[in-house]
Amino acid sequence: MARHATVAAAAAVAALVLWRRSEPCGSAGATQLALATPVPGLLAEMPRKLLALPQDRWVGPGFDLASVAVSRPGAGRTTLNLMLDSALTTSMMAPHVASFLNLSPDTSNGGVRKFTAADGPQKSMAVKLEDTVFEGTGVGLGPLSPLVTEYPQIRIGADLGCPVDGMIGMEFYERFGVWVDSDSLRIYEADSASNVATAEGLTQLSLAPLPADLVGVEVDLAGERPSNAFHPPNSAGKVLGILDTGAAHSVLNWPAAGALLGLRQDDEALWDDGSISSQDISGRPIDMPLVSVALALRGAGGAHARGAVPFKPIEVAVGNIALFAKLLGGDTEAPAALIGQDILTQRPTLFAARQRLICFGT
Repeated sequence: MARHATVAAAAAVAALVLWRRSEPCGSAGATQLALATPVPGLLAEMPRKLLALPQDRWVGPGFDLASVAVSRPGAGRTTLNLMLDSALTTSMMAPHVASFLNLSPDTSNGGVRKFTAADGPQKSMAVKLEDTVFEGTGVGLGPLSPLVTEYPQIRIGADLGCPVDGMIGMEFYERFGVWVDSDSLRIYEADSASNVATAEGLTQLSLAPLPADLVGVEVDLAGERPSNAFHPPNSAGKVLGILDTGAAHSVLNWPAAGALLGLRQDDEALWDDGSISSQDISGRPIDMPLVSVALALRGAGGAHARGAVPFKPIEVAVGNIALFAKLLGGDTEAPAALIGQDILTQRPTLFAARQRLICFGT
């Protein structure tokens, strides 16, 4: 039986009628750090809050959330669950949440902003989200102008009793160093991340800038590639890995499956070991076979690339989702991978976008 997956965040789903506040997705407390704390650059530490996906129906561990306190005009403060999504250029908010908060339009661009989804140019109203802090702390996120739009995690969160009120993307990751491990979410000063990684003994991988302000690494096997591996002539066998904390599971496109594993799209035997029914960023349904593989991430950035980390085997999906073509300028032959939570959460991870680093513990 095919399981389900959500690989990115721009498909339309039905709006919720009620704003559900039942939250079995973790505690929302935080530690406000004293100025005398001996941890350089550490701003706040919170228990990890995970929207865990039932493994009998979904692939991938789930989505990490930050509990954020915001002002509601005339009604004090309330708490939002904002999902962390490193493949999202801007931020997003569910329409029913924006209405509940009675947020003012962001008129800096006429109140409406254009953005590109996989199915073409779109427009959405943007609102002002100000005076936001990580719950239980005095640490502010800075001003946000989220697009008011639907995304699949609204329905997923509602079905699992854990609201996903909005999403924060690369503008958030550029402002902070973001640490996630099995127990905690830590927020560091953005420029302190490399020093933190050195102090913690983390392996540092250099990141390459990608279109839409995203970042990527190189992807390889944790072991040797098979003798039947093949790749397009212009790729030199390199596989680009797009880092996506908003993807529950990882995906290889078919050129990457050929370059790493020697797999061909017309091999019907691939479907014998299971598949997933997914929905890509265009809202297009797509079925993908699952393959067990142990991957390694390597630093990107040309001559200055550094760092490599192997990971435990995962069930990786294989398919040409729309996000690849968008980020590769329409090139559907370049080997590429979406690196999701099934890889990124295997180890303590420090995402330092401003310093173009992602760092992994043991």
